[in-house]
Formats: sequence, C-alpha cells, structure tokens
Amino acid sequence: NSFTKTLKNYEVVSSQLIGKEVSDFIFNDINGKQYSKADLIGKVTLIDLWATWCKPCVESLPFLATINNSFSHEKFQMWSISTDEQKATLENFLNSNKVPTWTMLHDPELITKVIFKVDLYPVTILIDKKGVIRYIYMGKGHEAETALKINSLINDREL
Repeated sequence: NSFTKTLKNYEVVSSQLIGKEVSDFIFNDINGKQYSKADLIGKVTLIDLWATWCKPCVESLPFLATINNSFSHEKFQMWSISTDEQKATLENFLNSNKVPTWTMLHDPELITKVIFKVDLYPVTILIDKKGVIRYIYMGKGHEAETALKINSLINDREL
C-alpha cells in the first residue's frame, strides 16, 4: 500500500544519515531551557520524534519510560522532540496524561524534518557519545533491539 511505500522511502533516505554527525540545532524544552548538538557529546542519546496527535507515538510512551529508567543517566539521556504546533498542546498533554519527566523538547518549526529527513512519526534515533547517528527506527515495535543497541553504545561496542 502507499503508506508502506512512503515508509520505505523515508527509511532509505534517513539510513543515509547513519554514521554521520548530527547537524547543529537548538531546541527549547518545555521550560524554555535550550539544548544543542553540544549537549549530545559524552552520552548515548535516544531521540524520540513524536507528536501528541500521533497514536503510535503516544502508545510508545510507556516503553520510553522503561528505557529512560533502565540506564544510568551518567551515560545515557533521552530526548523526546514534539512536533506539535503549539507548546500549550504539548504541555496540556503531558500534564493530563502524567507523562514521566525526561527531556521534552518542542520543535514547532519542524527543524527535525530537515535534520533527520523524516516526516512520519514516531521515529527513534540513537546517537553515540560523539554525536554520530548510529541507528534510526521508523514506527514502533523496535523495543528489544533499541535496548540492546543502547547497551552496546554505552559499552562502546557495535552490534
């Protein structure tokens, strides 16, 4: 079907980013604190691209909470970057659904679309301690593999 074809196209394009450094960026979290590429250095980072209107994204939140609690925050960090247009929409969703607090960033200008070459959600991106993109997963259902990859990156091993 056309969705599967579109997904495959995005997977091909985004796979070309594997092994490359993340482009420079600045995002604000929901409290106004700025985050940039420099904040990636020294820790393995899972970036979750999502939106509150995306049902598979919302269904992935419990898995993300488990991942966030499974690794030492000295070596691992997790950022969810919401592409919701309005910050209030994101804040209301987080408050009303009691979403656990890890770093929640807001991207109303869709900068992530340019950086990671995606326009479908959810997308999970694993970045190593040097700021290099190692894995990109489209959609959900990659939970076990994601956890293994995080562990290998933390321990400086390739899987």
